[in-house]
Amino acid sequence: MARVWLWLAALLSPLPFALALAAASPAAAGEPCAGSGGEECPYTSLTIVGRRAESVLRFPEAVALGAEGDVYVADQLGYAVQRFSATGSFLGEWGSYGSGAGQFGPIGGLATDGAGNVYVVDSDHNRIEKFTSSGQFLTAWGHGGSELGEFRFYSSQNPSQPPGGGIGVYGEHVYVADSGNNRIERFNLNGGEAIQWGSYGSGPGELSYPRAVAANGSEVIVSDDDNHRLERFGVNGEYETSYGGDGDRGAHFGFPYGVALDGAGDVYVADDIDHRIVELSPRGDFVREWGSFGSAHGELAFPRALASDSRGDTYVADTANDRVQVFSARGRYVRTI
Repeated sequence: MARVWLWLAALLSPLPFALALAAASPAAAGEPCAGSGGEECPYTSLTIVGRRAESVLRFPEAVALGAEGDVYVADQLGYAVQRFSATGSFLGEWGSYGSGAGQFGPIGGLATDGAGNVYVVDSDHNRIEKFTSSGQFLTAWGHGGSELGEFRFYSSQNPSQPPGGGIGVYGEHVYVADSGNNRIERFNLNGGEAIQWGSYGSGPGELSYPRAVAANGSEVIVSDDDNHRLERFGVNGEYETSYGGDGDRGAHFGFPYGVALDGAGDVYVADDIDHRIVELSPRGDFVREWGSFGSAHGELAFPRALASDSRGDTYVADTANDRVQVFSARGRYVRTI
């Protein structure tokens, strides 16, 4: 879903790495350039300036917390999962662009299980990849399609077209927001025993481009993005209730992207175009909100994902500002990763 005008502020800033081209010398004239169809090379050398990953973020779309407090972040244009300490120290990364095991295109979601394994929504290749906490590849499942076990996430390397797909893990289940198929799919921890629920629409239990999913032992919360609401289901897909609606105040949303649950069952929502985080009670009642558009501490620009720890701190993927911000349980700014 392209909303180009929403990304204008983000696109005005330079990308983190660029290409340096040296002018062709007389000796190089007439040499064919690889990939140019036999045309002469306009340069003699090519150098990458800057870094890919290594604590550089390029439109972060996903964040998850490990059992030891580590923070995992993935973005649209870095094609890697990066690992940080809770205080923001860079600890490592894995991944590169491609369709092989352990490779990615734009990443739409991250989640961890109780053993510390990391699950990645590889939106570009319509699959889920599973890794150990240190990045060792374990397994993958899914491909493009609409049958059970298949996905249609949609993906792009254009920042105005963010990748679809979301993922949540709790206990023995992996829940996947299959955005383009307007449904939720549930698997065991290795991609088996699939079930599904949801269909396109705006009625109870229907979905329109679901973006994120969070779960605990009794409920599954889905960000029903294009319907500007959240929907709550039982762990087997039984529809329970919905809350929200189009708006920019209180428990109304302008495209609710990310969703997270804390240990008390409180719900946190990354409200994308309203540049804020909304906290709801376990019953869906409005509790508080924080954030406004900008790049200063505590300000946000198109937040796309978030995760909450056992203390109630919330880690927010501040997407257009290329960073993760951490807030206290009451929404006070704590630090930036």
